[in-house]
Amino acid sequence: MLEAGSGAGRFTRVILEKTSAYLWSFDYSEAVEANWQNNSDIAGGRLHLFQASIYDIPSPEASFDKVFCFGVLQPTPDFEESVKNLIKYAKIGAEIVVDFYLIKGFWIKYTQNTF
Repeated sequence: MLEAGSGAGRFTRVILEKTSAYLWSFDYSEAVEANWQNNSDIAGGRLHLFQASIYDIPSPEASFDKVFCFGVLQPTPDFEESVKNLIKYAKIGAEIVVDFYLIKGFWIKYTQNTF
């Protein structure tokens, strides 16, 4: 499983506690140090944590069954390019989960693009 933009590890902890998955997790900031302090004790060797950009992930492409990214995409310089890059790291048939903010009010605008 790949976690993009882990910060101090709020969702890292959930994955480690609720699944038996091996988790590769990264953040652009030095928050990865806090993540390690917060979660290495429960990881049991399943957490691989590193500092990286969403545009330059040091992992082989098409190698993850699940990719998720929460609270990170909106402030990136290029939202669409960020999503396209995450897709490259997912295996065929993998699950990709991202969040995004509401555009206006209580409705959400969906668009379909070919990535």
